[in-house]
Amino acid sequence: MESNTINPKHLDHAVHTGLISAAIVGVSIGILFGLTHSVQVGAALLDAIDIYGDSASISFNPASPVIASVVSIIPAVVGGIAGAGAPIGALTLARWLKLGPPVRLVAGLVIAIAGGAAAGAIITSLIPQFLAEGAALGAGTGTVAGIVSLSSYQLQVDIGDAS
Repeated sequence: MESNTINPKHLDHAVHTGLISAAIVGVSIGILFGLTHSVQVGAALLDAIDIYGDSASISFNPASPVIASVVSIIPAVVGGIAGAGAPIGALTLARWLKLGPPVRLVAGLVIAIAGGAAAGAIITSLIPQFLAEGAALGAGTGTVAGIVSLSSYQLQVDIGDAS
């Protein structure tokens, strides 16, 4: 019989593990995306600079893979952070509603993906042309961080129940 109480230490550990995962995976995915899509990111940056100023006065190459990677890291890490915490909230709510483990897992993953996508899109809303990429980067990293958080939580609960 499964208890309906939640140990805050398990949640804390899961969130910390998810945040570490969000940072590592977000930086990695951001760098890879920037390296492979530098021309696309550079074009979006030029358009954004034209909206807010004059791109003729910039003194750096916006299509540089380094610049594109830095720009891509931001929505990936922010989406991962949102994805790390979101499934824990879903898990807590699902436990309170006394839903089964498969439903908890699905709810946690859906919220991790949606939370990551929303965070990635919001953080890149200053660059409208980069909105879809930001949402995709956030959703991808949020999914990975959410899976890590949920796995960490379940592992902590299983270890706690076994002892």
